[in-house]
Amino acid sequence: MQSIEDLYELSPMQQGMLFHTLYAPESEVYFEQLLCILSGELNFSAFQKAWEQIVARHSILRSAFFWEEIEKPLQIVSKQVDLPWEKLDWRHLESDEQKQKLEDFLVSDRHKGFYLNFENYPVDSSKKDVQKTLKISHLSCFERTNYPLTIVINPGSQLGGRFVYDTSCFDETKLLRMIGHFQTLLTKFAENLQQNISQLSLLSAAEEQELILLENHQNQDNVNYQCVHILFEKQVEKTPDHIAVVYKQKHLTYRQLNNRANQLANYLKSLGVKPETRVGICVERSLEMVIGILAILKAGGAYVPLDPAYPTERLAFMLEDVQTPILLTQTHLQNRLPINQEIVVNLDTDAEIIAQYPAD
Repeated sequence: MQSIEDLYELSPMQQGMLFHTLYAPESEVYFEQLLCILSGELNFSAFQKAWEQIVARHSILRSAFFWEEIEKPLQIVSKQVDLPWEKLDWRHLESDEQKQKLEDFLVSDRHKGFYLNFENYPVDSSKKDVQKTLKISHLSCFERTNYPLTIVINPGSQLGGRFVYDTSCFDETKLLRMIGHFQTLLTKFAENLQQNISQLSLLSAAEEQELILLENHQNQDNVNYQCVHILFEKQVEKTPDHIAVVYKQKHLTYRQLNNRANQLANYLKSLGVKPETRVGICVERSLEMVIGILAILKAGGAYVPLDPAYPTERLAFMLEDVQTPILLTQTHLQNRLPINQEIVVNLDTDAEIIAQYPAD
């Protein structure tokens, strides 16, 4: 334990990363490496000390997951990490041979627990040639994540970026559209830095116009849509004697259901229900529930379903929030309801009154 500086439990995201890595180690998921060739005169001692200081300063470069022989995995920060400099001979290798040996080393040690991840770091192109006698070339990057889409932004005098995506989730057309939306968003934000990003549109002017035309076309198609109770009445005309609804041992034909719904609808109209009047309905699952819903729609009202299984406090909140002037219910449920409505219709005890109204 003397070599351990600190240890932590894994965050949910880190647990997921470890799981995917162990589940499919051959996938090389969540791995990133940067390769380059330094050619010219290199002060290897200074270069080595610089890297060692970076590792000593940043604990994340000395961190690894440990999960063997313990109840749950931990993130362990070592006090010191020895970098394997002895594997590379910097003085005598030709550039191509050097590059191959570097790649072989990184690939062979890829799963040994210490990964270097560089993200969102500024790159100063003026420092590419560190000295007149030392140059950086053949810069390449390998990365593998488990995300369907990764967007990498490179800061600098101009923003640069790249999209890395899973071809099983996205095709080129979708990605190009997404990139276009991202560019549109950045352009609109740059025009006015004070505006709220959530209020900006991702669509270009051409796409917005196309969307308006499509919406207008759909609205025209929707004109032909009909309400549920109108469609039900058409079915009544086609099959009046067929069974429309069954509950336990009871059933109603389309004609019977339509007649009873019409009687209740006419009764509701006499109580003042008109288009857009909100009518609460709190009944148990039964034939009466279907009759009540159809009747409210036939009367032109909007039904507000209230499940009698809900706690009394929730029913009270819903009734107060919606402010329904009329409530349909059943007598045995009435004591559970905090009734403040002007009119309460009990579908069981008021059945004789409702039956007096016309069925057409």
